Amino acid sequence: MQRLKTNNFSLQHSLECGQAFRWEKKQNGFYYGLISNTPIKIKQEGNGLIFDSYKNKINTAHIKNYFALDLNLNEILSSIGKDANIARAATKYPGMRILRQEPWETLASYIIATFSNIPRIKKCINALSQKFGNEIEFDGMQFFTFPTIDALAECREKHLKLCALGYRSAYLLKTARMLRKKIENESFDLNSLKKLPYADAKSALLKFPGVGEKVADCALLFSLDFMQAFPVDVWVKRVMQEMYFSNKPISNRKIIEFAQGHFGKYAGYAQEYLFHYRRNHVL
Repeated sequence: MQRLKTNNFSLQHSLECGQAFRWEKKQNGFYYGLISNTPIKIKQEGNGLIFDSYKNKINTAHIKNYFALDLNLNEILSSIGKDANIARAATKYPGMRILRQEPWETLASYIIATFSNIPRIKKCINALSQKFGNEIEFDGMQFFTFPTIDALAECREKHLKLCALGYRSAYLLKTARMLRKKIENESFDLNSLKKLPYADAKSALLKFPGVGEKVADCALLFSLDFMQAFPVDVWVKRVMQEMYFSNKPISNRKIIEFAQGHFGKYAGYAQEYLFHYRRNHVL
């Protein structure tokens, strides 16, 4: 079992705010999930983390990176703290951080998440992983890695539909095949998008089937370090209309423009705090 001291971090708020879909808290108090397709269990005690992983493949460097512990959260909150709305959300969910997830899994997961809810999304992703991923036993339980691009590119749409993906099956399959072709022909890597300006990286993602503005911004924010990305779903649109637009009709594009101008370079953090706050509170 490894240990790591943390500062201004909440494991619970970070894992339960809706940005990741494969973590589950067990009765022993540990959260179980996968980092870099490696099964891990992790628990917070005070300002410290206790964790263990399959064959000890995950070390403190992995943990610091995944949970973005290198970032100064106080500085981020100061930057986005433009009004009482953010103050309330940050006070309610202290220590919540945006994760650095694996780009392919994040992109695919949010294609699956289109017009769905979190319980259904989790069910679909688990079914997909069981059918097309690799099985690993850890801590007396079975885990399944998220399918590789090749694994999904080689399957048939009807097999994806068995995972309850519905119409999203076609989008996921086409995206996997398009990605594989780009990797083979252009030595493309999703991580390479980090080197591009935000607008260019977003444009590149929007070329993939099933990737609209929300999916692109989710991939950019939750896996590629674009902290200015501001994904707009039903909940975010609702809270922005209620808190900033006097419940007047407003387009998603106008919401994004306002948020990035109002909150600045860490607008994505504002999005996640407002999203999580609104899902759990009636205004």
